[in-house]
Amino acid sequence: MSRIRTFKELLLLMLLGGMVGFTTSSVADEDLQVVTSIKPLHSIVSAVMSGVGEPELIIPGFQSPHTHTLRPSNMRTLQNANVVFLIDESCEASMGNATRSLDEDIKVIQLMKADDIELVRWADDSHQESHDDNDEEPEVESHRDLSMFDHHIWLDPLNAIVMAREVARVLSEQFEEHAEVFSNNADNFITKVEDLIERLTENYDAATVSLKPFIVYHDGYQSFEHRFGLDGLTRSFLKGEYTPGAKHLRDLQKQIKDLKIECVFTEPQFDDDFVDSLEDRANLKIRILDPLGATLDAGPDMYIELLENLSTSIIDCLTEDDDS
Repeated sequence: MSRIRTFKELLLLMLLGGMVGFTTSSVADEDLQVVTSIKPLHSIVSAVMSGVGEPELIIPGFQSPHTHTLRPSNMRTLQNANVVFLIDESCEASMGNATRSLDEDIKVIQLMKADDIELVRWADDSHQESHDDNDEEPEVESHRDLSMFDHHIWLDPLNAIVMAREVARVLSEQFEEHAEVFSNNADNFITKVEDLIERLTENYDAATVSLKPFIVYHDGYQSFEHRFGLDGLTRSFLKGEYTPGAKHLRDLQKQIKDLKIECVFTEPQFDDDFVDSLEDRANLKIRILDPLGATLDAGPDMYIELLENLSTSIIDCLTEDDDS
């Protein structure tokens, strides 16, 4: 009986030992409390963390990062984080304010300040003229006043490569035991982005993209335009952050006639009723631009899909018709 009891006790100890080992491994993964702001950034961080953990997403795709209001649950997520990644506190305003009150041991990374990020100045406020001044090389150095620069930096795929490397560097410093995985994942993601750049460049080279004026909600696509040689495009603005008034509607309708505008870009997070009220809507090409991935599933593959969809919409709307 004692031998049987001893064997049972030994078996129990072995099982407990296995359970302890399993628990320790699980806790190690749970210790990676990484938080991201917007879906494109979440996609990049997810790709780097693949196989190790999954970052939390604070701002859903259908909400603007400029006007998003943090919930108590968002604040708890931030307070429990090891690392927080965002574009810049001027982009994700509520998150920027919240991160200032976090414990000092929580690492907050504003990727717009990363070395080698290419920054493009906001276009002239007149919005009525061709932005030929953007033909200059993108501003890269002045990180002291980021409000002067377009914060949609993820729309330049070369910036996504810089961000992936920075994310891997930061996470490797915080979680050294996973450094090799982070590095390999970043390399794999970068290879996909480089392939994407090649494909999109070939698409634009093959298309006859018109430089005719178009209408768009905001001027946040300059990083994408610079990368793929679309500088010089003239645009008017729907200003989707607020409900436009009757005067703005009249001005836009006058511009459509005077500038012979044929293309209007909408975004899924904005109300399309304003677009529907435009005169001659039937003669306009209406296409969707989704810079935040509002309509896409979050995850490591979302970033590639986002830029592919963006490029397809631009080419489809701005390419000259065969009979023109």
